[in-house]
Amino acid sequence: MTADMYATATGLIERSAAAYVSGVPEEAADDGLFGPASLTWRVSADLASPVAALRSLLMQALHPLAMAGVDQHSGWRRDPVGRLAATSAYLATVTFGERAAAVQAAARVRRIHDHVRGTDPVTGRPYAAGDPALLLWCTRHWSSPAWRPAGRSGHRCRRRTVTATWRR
Repeated sequence: MTADMYATATGLIERSAAAYVSGVPEEAADDGLFGPASLTWRVSADLASPVAALRSLLMQALHPLAMAGVDQHSGWRRDPVGRLAATSAYLATVTFGERAAAVQAAARVRRIHDHVRGTDPVTGRPYAAGDPALLLWCTRHWSSPAWRPAGRSGHRCRRRTVTATWRR
């Protein structure tokens, strides 16, 4: 591994961590969408969570239409770390942020997704980020890997409950 690769990896970790922390209020006015007693908070605070998050992104990337949307409508090729940092900040805000901030962040993502439409150049199939089947794929594969390590560390959770929680 070259020094350049180490610098890139360090930058990835630093920017993603800073973005994640920016979504967590120091003194919240309320418990947000989930609250400190929730399984969502306990699992997301687990040290295995960042590794699970990377795995979940890889799982989402297995869907050709999801990847076509990311490829054609985001700046991930120019700034992959920035794209990951934005996702980290969103997840922290929705998970740990105040209710108003979480709802605002979710609404912003939905507005962005309203315009994400196109055709996958590989399969020729049309896609839309707001397609319920595509959203279910992404939600299920976002939440599932994050919860598997939680089960190993003593948190009891069921896939359907987790998916339903994040679909709200």
